Amino acid sequence: MSTLIKTIFIASLNGSVLVMLILLIKMLLKKKLRAEFHYFIWFLLIIKLIIPYGPESNLSIFNIFDAVSEKEKTISSNYLKANNISKSMSRDKSQDMIAPNNSYNGKNVESLNKKINYKTVLFYIWILGMVFFIANTLYEIKKIQFIKKNAMSDKSSNLNIILNSCLNIMNINKSVSLMYPYKPISPCLCGLIKPTIFISQSIIGNISEDEFKHIIIHELCHLKRKDLLINWIIIILNIVYWFNPIIRYGFYKMKQDCETSCDAYALRYLGIDRNINYGNTIIKILQLENDTPSLITSAPMAVNNSEIKRRITMISKHKKNSLKNIICGILVITALTTVGLTSGISKAKPNSDNYNSKPYYESIMDYLINSAKGHSSVYNMNSSENNNFASNNSLNFNSTDEFQFEELDFNGYQKYWSSNFENNIFAADFDFFNGIESYKITSHKTSYSIKINTNIKSGNVSIKIYNDKKVLFEKINPTNKTITISKEDAKNIKLDCIAIKAKGTIKLELN
Repeated sequence: MSTLIKTIFIASLNGSVLVMLILLIKMLLKKKLRAEFHYFIWFLLIIKLIIPYGPESNLSIFNIFDAVSEKEKTISSNYLKANNISKSMSRDKSQDMIAPNNSYNGKNVESLNKKINYKTVLFYIWILGMVFFIANTLYEIKKIQFIKKNAMSDKSSNLNIILNSCLNIMNINKSVSLMYPYKPISPCLCGLIKPTIFISQSIIGNISEDEFKHIIIHELCHLKRKDLLINWIIIILNIVYWFNPIIRYGFYKMKQDCETSCDAYALRYLGIDRNINYGNTIIKILQLENDTPSLITSAPMAVNNSEIKRRITMISKHKKNSLKNIICGILVITALTTVGLTSGISKAKPNSDNYNSKPYYESIMDYLINSAKGHSSVYNMNSSENNNFASNNSLNFNSTDEFQFEELDFNGYQKYWSSNFENNIFAADFDFFNGIESYKITSHKTSYSIKINTNIKSGNVSIKIYNDKKVLFEKINPTNKTITISKEDAKNIKLDCIAIKAKGTIKLELN
């Protein structure tokens, strides 16, 4: 469930970025791109929403997210340090105030966490929204069926002869029906399997045969270009991403560009010299129907007046595609594919020890949210449970002459935690560990090795060993891993234990 929500969220975020990028390109190259390319660009959005993860590229626009993530990492680190003092004070107060009721408070916190699962709540809200939009789509299908049932059909009329003539001109072998509904609707094409062109009786009685031909050619262009299939894909994606207004706006603009592109395609069959007459036909239809709402499962010829000026302008200036225009369109789509359909370079390489192939600190965001709400202010401080917590002063474990293990910082929540450092072995045992604990390792030896073993029964623990220059080791739930600390790297060695709701043991053997 959480994986699905995460995938939908990432795809939604990527899609929003791509919508804004496409709108920017269209605005900058408004007059240089042909109508067809204004439409074809939007297919990149469909591909991105269906396949959110593309091949990694240095040119991907989504590399910006990695830079933001690195900044968040620094901010998160500063946040932890800044709040460590206040949390230490909370622990001191907890010792005096909640020791008698500690078990009760702990149960309340755990019970509250079980009752309120925000990911589950978001999942059901998303499902509820999809159910609503699916119901609306089914209602539209029923509406079309009702209109078709009550429409008039005359297969012997001259209009059917014009339809068959247009089918021959456009080399369309599929059978297409003509229906004349009583209900005022814009001329439209419906039906993936059995395509039907609807032209209301109020329009049929007020147009000439030439104007009728313009309508038929336009709707057959939708059929020839598979626009009905594309429209259904858009409907499904709008249902899935119903919560994202940017994506819904992008598809709204795509439908507008679809009609403009279809106008240009229709003029290939009608002839460039007919562009003015064709434009007048669209204006006449809008006047006759007067902003009649369109059916979402259809491909209407004219919807409303909001885009009519742009469409008529492009129709009046329509020219044959030049080689320069075609090359420009291909280059723009290629460039957008390179930066928009690829993914950013991942800093963390996928492997069996990696957590979802991303920086581990991102996985403790749930902890930081809970911490901000005051969750981590409740601690189990019963002394018989042998808990160790960092205070304002660093905690020094028993050490030998060879090694010293010094606790530097702790931020989080530990339950039934016990740890010690004896005979060059650091061992920690815990029933619940959620947060970050840092140590410093010093030694008189010029080089040495650290054998790392964890036995994590639930949750995850990342062990990170590093110095001021580089990260020497970083794995999640490592077992039987040995790292050698060279003479060059032995200065200022630090260890971070980063846990997410973990239960188990950690054992480090220094030699």
